[in-house]
Amino acid sequence: MKKFNRRQRQVRVELVTLPEDRAYTALVLSAAAGGDLPDLLDFDGPNLYSYVWSGKLRPIDSCVPANVRADLLPTTRQQGTCAGRLWGIGAFDSGMGLYVRTSVMRKAGIRVPTGPKDAWTAAEMTGILRKLRKQDYKAPLDL
Repeated sequence: MKKFNRRQRQVRVELVTLPEDRAYTALVLSAAAGGDLPDLLDFDGPNLYSYVWSGKLRPIDSCVPANVRADLLPTTRQQGTCAGRLWGIGAFDSGMGLYVRTSVMRKAGIRVPTGPKDAWTAAEMTGILRKLRKQDYKAPLDL
């Protein structure tokens, strides 16, 4: 930020940090209601749509060159897009892993996927959880 400000005089960048808890959303919404939003916001990707829906944000697709947009991970580009416009760019994509006890799966007669191509469908996963609950596993899925 300091380096950017020293190198040019057209735009001045000032960093304002906010707590990263429930108060953050309240502060952003309050600033939006008062017409005092900063030029850039940092927030969790899933919150983007509610900010877009509020009408307080402007799309950024005209600010991001096509070659940069093309270089983004498809999931990052998708998450930042709403109504065909780019509204945000995530700094990283996130992933989630699922670990199972293969011995429990085998005992219950449940197949264990070997990779993404044979992953469980949502309906299959729901059925697996129901089956395990019936076999007295109180919390078959712990997130």
